[in-house]
Amino acid sequence: MTIIQQRWKHKGRWAAGTTKIKPSTLAMTAFDGIYGNGPYEKNWKSIRLALLSSQKYAAVVNNYSGNRDTMDTFFRELGALPLNDYFQPVPEAPIVKELSKDNPTADSGVEESLHDRLRKMSKRVSIRARDEKSVEVKAEEESKEEGEAEEPSEFMPASPVVEEDIHARPDAQPRQPRRSEVTTLIPDTSVLEIPQYLQAYVFPRGDVSRFPAPNYDRTGFCDYYLMDAASLLPVLALGLQSQDRVLDLCAAPGGKSVSILQTMLPGEMYCNDIKSARVTRLTAVLNSFFPMDSADMENMVKITQRDALEWGNFEEPPFDKILVDVPCTNDRVSATEEENNWFTGRRTGERNALSQRQMDILMAACATVKKGGTVVYSTCSLSPLQNDGVVHMAMQELRKQHNIDMVAVDTAPFRHAFKLVYRFHESPDLIYEKRILLIAAFEKGLQRFRLDGQSAAILERSPIKEKHGHRGNVIKVSWHPLGKRFATCGTDSLTIIWKDDFTPEQQVRLAEIPQTLAWNPTVHILITAAGPQLASISVPRDPSLYRLQSNIWCAAWNHIGQIYAVGLDNGAVSVRDRRDNEMCLIHGTLNAPVWDVAWTPAEAPRPDVLVVLDWSCAIGFYQATGKQFRATCKLDFVPLRVSFSPDWHLLYVCAADKKIYVVSIDGVVIGKIAECRSWPLRFLQRRTTSTYKSDFLVIGADGLINMLQIAFDKCWHYHSGLYASRESLVNLSVRSLERNRETTIAVGEAVHKIALYRSLMAVVVPNAVVIYRQNTQEMMLRYEEVTRMAFQRQCNVVLLAAQHVVMVHQAKIEAMNFQGAVTQVWNFAKEIRQDRFQSGTHTQLITMKTCVNVTGGSPGQESLCVALIDGAVIRLFLNQPFLHTLLKIPSVPIGLDVNLNHSKLAVVGENNVIYVYDLASKVMLYQEPGADSCAWNQYHPDMLAFSTGSLLKIKMRENKVHTRRTETPMNGKVIGYAGSKVFYETTEAKAVVVDVPHTMLIHQSMETKDFVDAYTVACFGCSDNDWKVLGNKALESFDLDIAKQCFRRVRDYPMLSLIDEIEQRRKVSDGNDNLYLGDIMAFRGQFDDAARAYSAGGRPDLAVKLFTDMRRFKQAEQWASGDEQKRGLLELRAGWAEKEEDKGEAIELFLQLGEVEKALIAMKEIGWARRVLDTARALDVVGQRETIELAASILLEMNDSNGAAELYELNKDIKSVVEIKLASKDWEYLLALSDREPFHRETILMPYAQYLIENDRFIEARSVYLRAGHPEAATSVLAQLAQVAVTIERFSDASFYNHLLGQVAEESTLALTDSGLIERAYSAADEFQSKAELYNLYSVVDNVVKDPFSILSAESVFHASRILAAKLWSAKDIPPGIKLGYVLFVLANYGMKLECYKTARMAMERLKDLWLPKKLNARFVELYVQNRTCPFQDPQELSDFCHACSSFNSLVNTRTGFSCQSCASALKYCNVSFEHLPLVEFFLAPTITNDEALTLITMEPMVKGSKNSSEVEVQEGVVRFDRPKTAAPSGSNEQFFADFQRKGAIVVDREVLRNLNEEEVVILRLGNGRQWRFFRNMLADVVPVTACCSCCRLFNSDDYFASLLELSSCPFCREPVAVEANV
Repeated sequence: MTIIQQRWKHKGRWAAGTTKIKPSTLAMTAFDGIYGNGPYEKNWKSIRLALLSSQKYAAVVNNYSGNRDTMDTFFRELGALPLNDYFQPVPEAPIVKELSKDNPTADSGVEESLHDRLRKMSKRVSIRARDEKSVEVKAEEESKEEGEAEEPSEFMPASPVVEEDIHARPDAQPRQPRRSEVTTLIPDTSVLEIPQYLQAYVFPRGDVSRFPAPNYDRTGFCDYYLMDAASLLPVLALGLQSQDRVLDLCAAPGGKSVSILQTMLPGEMYCNDIKSARVTRLTAVLNSFFPMDSADMENMVKITQRDALEWGNFEEPPFDKILVDVPCTNDRVSATEEENNWFTGRRTGERNALSQRQMDILMAACATVKKGGTVVYSTCSLSPLQNDGVVHMAMQELRKQHNIDMVAVDTAPFRHAFKLVYRFHESPDLIYEKRILLIAAFEKGLQRFRLDGQSAAILERSPIKEKHGHRGNVIKVSWHPLGKRFATCGTDSLTIIWKDDFTPEQQVRLAEIPQTLAWNPTVHILITAAGPQLASISVPRDPSLYRLQSNIWCAAWNHIGQIYAVGLDNGAVSVRDRRDNEMCLIHGTLNAPVWDVAWTPAEAPRPDVLVVLDWSCAIGFYQATGKQFRATCKLDFVPLRVSFSPDWHLLYVCAADKKIYVVSIDGVVIGKIAECRSWPLRFLQRRTTSTYKSDFLVIGADGLINMLQIAFDKCWHYHSGLYASRESLVNLSVRSLERNRETTIAVGEAVHKIALYRSLMAVVVPNAVVIYRQNTQEMMLRYEEVTRMAFQRQCNVVLLAAQHVVMVHQAKIEAMNFQGAVTQVWNFAKEIRQDRFQSGTHTQLITMKTCVNVTGGSPGQESLCVALIDGAVIRLFLNQPFLHTLLKIPSVPIGLDVNLNHSKLAVVGENNVIYVYDLASKVMLYQEPGADSCAWNQYHPDMLAFSTGSLLKIKMRENKVHTRRTETPMNGKVIGYAGSKVFYETTEAKAVVVDVPHTMLIHQSMETKDFVDAYTVACFGCSDNDWKVLGNKALESFDLDIAKQCFRRVRDYPMLSLIDEIEQRRKVSDGNDNLYLGDIMAFRGQFDDAARAYSAGGRPDLAVKLFTDMRRFKQAEQWASGDEQKRGLLELRAGWAEKEEDKGEAIELFLQLGEVEKALIAMKEIGWARRVLDTARALDVVGQRETIELAASILLEMNDSNGAAELYELNKDIKSVVEIKLASKDWEYLLALSDREPFHRETILMPYAQYLIENDRFIEARSVYLRAGHPEAATSVLAQLAQVAVTIERFSDASFYNHLLGQVAEESTLALTDSGLIERAYSAADEFQSKAELYNLYSVVDNVVKDPFSILSAESVFHASRILAAKLWSAKDIPPGIKLGYVLFVLANYGMKLECYKTARMAMERLKDLWLPKKLNARFVELYVQNRTCPFQDPQELSDFCHACSSFNSLVNTRTGFSCQSCASALKYCNVSFEHLPLVEFFLAPTITNDEALTLITMEPMVKGSKNSSEVEVQEGVVRFDRPKTAAPSGSNEQFFADFQRKGAIVVDREVLRNLNEEEVVILRLGNGRQWRFFRNMLADVVPVTACCSCCRLFNSDDYFASLLELSSCPFCREPVAVEANV
C-alpha cells in the first residue's frame, strides 16, 4: 500500500505562551463524556453543579469533650439538627429468596425478583442444537395474544470449550442456566438505626450554612469533627454492635475512624494506612478527640502502618467489621483543585491501574473478615468502574480463587432512611445485576435475547415490535458501548437509533442501503454509510452528511472516540477526526476493497494502531497518522471481519472460506477455531461480567447466531528457578525467578508444549520439537536454537533431559534422543495420574513438577519418578528399561518431588496430605495435612514447602510447621523453592515469587543447638536481627566459628573483637567458661545474667565491681557480703550521687548513713521543703536542737514560714515564731499563740489591732486594744477617724465613728469607781451619741444637696431635715461639718413639694440670714417667690401627735427641739424613714427592777383580738418576724396615764405592768449598768416598732426588716444581725 499525504489549509503552530489545559478542566471534560452520556445522563446537569459546589458538612460531636453537654443547644441555635431528627423508619421489607434450579420462583406474597419479571415478559423461545459448530435460534410463530407470557421451554448452553483446531464439543448437554454468582440481599431493617452515642448534626437540605471551626475544651479535646455529610453513610452501613472488632483499612485522615469510635461500640479498633505522613495525620486527629495515652484507649485503638494488600501476612484474628474507603479519583477534588490532581499527565498510569488496586484492597479485606462479618466498600467517585465494577470483580475472584462467598447488601433501605438528609441518585442495579442483551436481526424483525452473565446460556428471547421501525429487512444492529442506545439499518435505507427501552429515538434515511454502523465509545455519535455517502449522527442533532470518493464498506472508532477510520471500495482507508475532517488517506497497493478495520484496544501498548483487512488476502497495520506500523501480512484466505482477543495479542479473523482463524499480532496464522455454514458477515465480542474481558465470540452467518467460547490451554514449565510460559500462542517468555530476569523468544509458530532442564529448553511446535540452549557466557538471559527435529507424536506431557526428550502418555513413557529416535519405552500396569495433564480452564497444569519428575543424574542416565493412580511411585532410568517401585501411599498422588541429595521423597495425595519418605529405608518420616502441592528447597535437603490456597507452609525435618499467608491473596500451587523464595504458579499461568522469612526455622535449629544448620538456613536470607540472635546463641554455646561468621555478616566489629579475645584467653588457659560467659553477657548489656555467671564461676566480687563501675549500686548490694562492704558501697554511692547532682538519691543515702546535716543541705538545694520539715520532725528535740534550728533556718530561706515556725516552736523559741508569723500575718495562729503565751500577748495584739484598723475593722480593733491593755489607743483611733470622716464629708461614717466613741466612753465606766468620773464618762458618751444622731440626719441632707436624685422618699428627706432643723434651730454649738443653711434649704425645698408651706416659709425666713452657694441661691429665690403665693399652713396629717398629752405639734419646734410643745415629752422617730413613732415613755416604780418588770409584762396575756401586722422579736442579735398572733388585752389608758397630769411623767406599778400587752412594750436595754428605758407603742397594731439590741435605736419594724434584708446589719450601728422569717 502507498500513503497519500493530505495538506491542511491551516497549519496550527505551537506557541511558547500557549495556555496549558488545567487538570481540573481535563477532569470535567472526562466526566462530561463518561457520566454525561452514561448512567447519569438524565441528571448530569444537577450532578455536575453539585460537583463544582462546595461540599456539605456534618458535625460529629466528641463524647470525650468537656463541652459535649452544650453542643445540642449550640448546633440548634445555628439551625443544624441531629441526624436522628431526619431518620425515616424503613418499612418492613419483603423476604427475598435465593433462586436456584430447585426453586426457580419465589413464593406467593413475596416480591418478584428481576429474573422472574423478565421471564414472564418473554415469549416462548425454542433453542436446539443445529450441529456441533453452532447453535440455531429461531422464533416460533406468534400464536398467543398480545400481553400473554409463557416460560422458556428449555435452556441449552452455546459455549463449548474451544481448543486449537477443535470446534464446539459435540457432547454438549442441555442444562438449567446457573444462577448469578452474586446474591443481593435486603438488609434487616430492624437493626437499621443510628448508634445511641453517635451525635451528628447536619443542616437541612437546601441550607448551605457552614459550621464554625470547632473549639477545644480545657483538657485539649476538640468539641466536634467536621466531615463530608456523605462520609457518615459508610459508618452507619457497618451496623456496628457492642464489642465488635473493627478495622479501618484506609483510615487517614481519620474522619470515619473518629465517627466509629464515637459510637462507643467497638471493643477493638485498628486504624491503618500505608504512608507515614498519612499515619502521622491520623494520629494527630485521634489525639485531638480521644485520650490516646490512657490504658483503655491503648488497649482498644491500634494505629498501624501497613500495606492493605499485605494485611493477611500478619497473624491478626479476623475482624467483625471492616471499612474499606479505598483511594479513588475523588471526583469533586479532581474537578476543583489542581494540586496532585489525578488527571495530571504524570498520574495517568496510576489512574489507569486504580481499579485493579481497589479490587486488590477489597479482596484483602474480604480475606481478613470473619465468617458472617461485614465489609463496607466506599469511594468518593461516581465511576461505576470504581464502584460496582470493583465490587463485582472482587466477589467473583474471591469465589474463584479462594472459595469465599460474599453477599452484596441492597442499599435501598439506607436511601429511604436518610432521604431527608441526602439526595440519592436513582442508579440502576449493580453492574453484575444488569441485563446482558443481544439484539439480532431476522427476516421478520428484531429479536432480543437475554443471556446469562457468566455463560452463553440464553435466558430469554422476545421480539421487538415497533410500528415505527423498519419496513424492510434489518441488515445490521449495533449497541452503544454505554448500553443506553442501539442502532439498526435495513433494506429500506433507514438507519434508526433506539433507546434501551426499544422505542425509536431518531431516524436517518440515506440514498442507498447502509452497509456499516459504528458508535463512538465515549459519546453518542454514530457513523453510518451507504454507498459513498457518510452520515455522522450526534444524538439528538440532525446528521452531517458527507460524500467520499468510493463506496464505504466498514468503519471503526478508536478507543477514546477522537478519530475513526472508514474502509472504502477502492482499497483506501480514510482516517477522520470527530469533526469529520479527514486527517489522512491510506491506499493499498492492489486497490482491493477494504472489508473491515479495527483499532487496537486501550490495553495495548500502542492503542492507536489501525488493522486493515482487504480483499487481497492481506492484513495491514498503520498508525493514526497513516504511517505503516509493520509490514503487511499475506494470508491464505480472504479476511472479512476482525476482532482482538482480550489480551490484545491475538486477532480473531472471519474468512471468506467460512472459517474463524486465530492470527497473532505479528500476522502469523496460528490456526482455525471454528467453521460456519456460510460467510460470517457479522462478528462481535461479548464481554462477560466476571472479568470485563471478551471470552465469547458471537457470529452471525446464514440466519444463525453462533456463540463460541474461546479458551486456550496453559502452557508452561518450571525447572531450577527458571519459568517458561507461552505468550500470544507464538511467543515464549523465559524468566529467572531468582534473579528477576526475563527474556522473550519469538518462535513464530504455535507453541504447544514447553520443557526445561538445566540450560536446555524444548519447545513443541506443529510437527517439530525445537531445542534451545542458554548462552551461559552472557549476563543476560538468552537462548539460542540448537536443533530442530521432526515430531509427529501425540502425548500428554513432554519432559526434557540432557540428551533426551521424554514423552508421557496415559500408561506409557517414551524417551527420544535429539536425533528423533526412540531409545526407551516403559509401559505401566496402571495409568499415570492424568487429570492434571488435561488442557482447559478447569485445572492447573503442574504436571512437569508433580506426577512425573526428572530427578537428575548423569547425562543420558537421568532418573524419573512417576506416580500412578493406584498410589505407587516408580523410579526409572533413561538408560535402563527396568522399573523400580519405591513406595506406595494410601491415596491417589497428585504431586511429588525429590530433595536435593535424592534421599527424601515428598508425595502429595488427593486427600490433601503430604507424605515424606526416606528413599533408602522406604520409611515414612512424617505426614502433614493441608497440602495440594509441594517443593523441596533446591539448596537445602531438609526444607520442604507446601501450600493449600493462599496458606504457605514451611517444614524442616520433623520440626513444627511454619504457616503464613502469601503477600497477595492467590489460589495457586507451589512449583519451586530456592533459598528464601517460594515460587507459585497461579490460575492465570503466572509465576509469583514469594519471599519467605526463615526466622522460625533458624530458631528451631538453635533450640537443638544445630548452629551449622541454622547458619545454612540464615544464609538463604534473613534480617540483621536474626544474624545477631544466631551469633549470640552460638557464642553462648562457645561455637566461636559460627558466631564469628554471623557477626561478620552484620559488621559488628566490637563483638568480633570480643570473640578474638576469648579465643586468645582460651588458648592460654582453659579457664572457667562461666567467667567467659559473664564477660559475654556484660558485653551485650545483660548485666544480671553476667552477675549470675560470675557468681557461678566463684567470683561474686566481679559482679560487685561490674555494677559499681556502672554506678548501679542497688544491684551491687545484692552481690555484696558483710556490713562494712555494704556501708562502703553506701558512702561511695552517696558521693557519686552528689557528684552527679542526683540529689534525691544522695539525700536518701545520707539519711541511711545518719548524716542529717548533709541531707538537709541537699534538700535545700533541690527545694524539698516538705522533706526538710518531715526530717526535722523526726529528730530528737533534746539531743539535736542545733540540727532542728538548722532545718528551721533552711525553711526560712526556702520561704516556708509555717514549717520554720513549727520547728522554732518545737525548739521552744517563741520569739522567733512570733517574728515569723508577724511577717506572714498569720493572725489566726498568732491569736491562738497569744492565748498560750501571755508573755508575748502585747507583742502580738498591738500589730494585729493596727492591721484591723487598716482594713476598716474598727470594732474588732477596739476589742483587741482592750485585750492588749491599751483602751486609749482605741479611743484615739476612733476620734481621728471621726474627724477625718467629717473633713471628707462622709457624714454617715462620722455618725458611725461617734457612735463607737460613745460605746467606748460607756465601757470605760466599768473600770471606774469614782462617781464623778463615772458621771463625766456617761455625759461624754451621751454627747457622742447625740453627735452620731445629728450626723446620721445630716447625711440625708448632704446626699440630697449633692445628688438631687435621692433614692429616699420625699417624706423621709423632709422628716430628716425638719428633725435636724428642730434640734439645731436654737443650738449654740453646731457640730463641725453640719451646715444649717443646707438643712433649711432642703427643708424649704421638700416642704414645698409636700405642701407644707408654713414650715417652708419659716425655713426660708431663717435662711435669709445664712449663706448659700450660688447654685442653691437661685433655687432659693424661686422657692421663696412660689411660697409667697401659697397659704401659710401645713397639712395636719404630717404633724406630730403626742400620745402622752394627746396634742398635735407643729412640724418644727423652734423652742425645745424635737419634743412635744405641750408636755415637753421627747418625741421618737425611726432612724431609717425618720417618721414619728407613736411611743410613750414610762418609768418603773422605785421598787420594781428591770427583770421583775420584764416578767410582769410577759406573764398572763389576755386575748382581745387579732393584730394586723407582723411581730418582731429581737433576741441575742437575731431578729425574728412572726405571723400575727392573738393579742392580750392591755390595761385601761386611764390607769396607765393616771399619774401623768400630777407628776408630769408616767410611772407604772406592778398591776399596770401586768395588764400591759407584751407586743405594745418596747424596751431599750442599756448596758454598762444604766437603767433600762421602757416605751409603750400606742399604735402597735398599725405601726410596729423595734429596737436594735446593739445601739438601742428605734425603728419602724417594716423599715428595719427591709434594711436588714439589704445590708444584713443595723442601718445605724452597722452591727451584723441574722434574719429569720417564721411562716
